[in-house]
Amino acid sequence: MGISMAFFRSLLVLFLFFSCKEKVALSAKKTAIPQQSIAVKHGDIVPLKTRAKQEVANWEAYRSLQELIEKFVHISPNEGMSNALELKTLALGLQTSIPPKAVNSPAFQARMHVFSSEALRLADMTYIPAIQATAISRQISKLLDVYNGINTKINTVVSQKQFEESVHSTVRLIGVDTTKKIIPTKKRPARISPIKEEFLLLDDPLSNMPQ
Repeated sequence: MGISMAFFRSLLVLFLFFSCKEKVALSAKKTAIPQQSIAVKHGDIVPLKTRAKQEVANWEAYRSLQELIEKFVHISPNEGMSNALELKTLALGLQTSIPPKAVNSPAFQARMHVFSSEALRLADMTYIPAIQATAISRQISKLLDVYNGINTKINTVVSQKQFEESVHSTVRLIGVDTTKKIIPTKKRPARISPIKEEFLLLDDPLSNMPQ
């Protein structure tokens, strides 16, 4: 009788133990946040300098993209996927737009093309059902790196232009015409007058020797 009672108690303890463990596991599973919903910080955006902002102020395609791209700085994979298609549309609009004359160049066009390609890759991920959150986050970080490259290029080109304008302004103030080339003149030998030449011949002992 004692053995049966002890056995029964042991079974009851084991049953209660596993029941509690299962409830704790289920509770933890319910409260756990899916990785797809966890916001990730992808780094800061390179800001445009004051003069650079003025140069792109009327570039509508860039301004529209700028408003959306700021959302990707701190974003979850799910949110990134929700905004990926809109980002692709704006990136294509940027690529086909005409940049301001101050920054437009083949090198700058190439940067916009790369950004459009990376935005297209992010949009393609929305069609992959089993896409991992880490893959989405990596692509967003890569996209922001390319965008920062565009902003850095704008700052560099505009700063160079500003420097050249400053140099030309300084030159104009001191009255130098930079449009004309300075051609060095050859110095002609000084002419000797006939009288001075005669005295030089008299002083030369070799000139008085009979030939």
